[in-house]
Amino acid sequence: MIRLMIIILGLFFLLAAVYRVLMTIGFRMAFQFKSCPVCSSRRSKFIAYIQPEKDSPFSAYSCISCKTEYVEHEGKIIVREESKFKNNPIWGNIIAG
Repeated sequence: MIRLMIIILGLFFLLAAVYRVLMTIGFRMAFQFKSCPVCSSRRSKFIAYIQPEKDSPFSAYSCISCKTEYVEHEGKIIVREESKFKNNPIWGNIIAG
């Protein structure tokens, strides 16, 4: 009787572990990070979502690998020539990590 309970508990924990691994893999495959237009790495950090009154919204990102900042606006990616956030005491710390 005890042997049967140990086998059932072992199977339960094995199935729980397999379920967790499969759910983690599925989540990571479904969640796509933004690709950097300069170095093509997928290590971009979201900076801000900006919605002007008369224009369509855009999102600002910063690549952790090459420190490039870029904006996604209406499906187009625009690389910033000079960073407005690097010398800012608040945003500079967030971008640096």
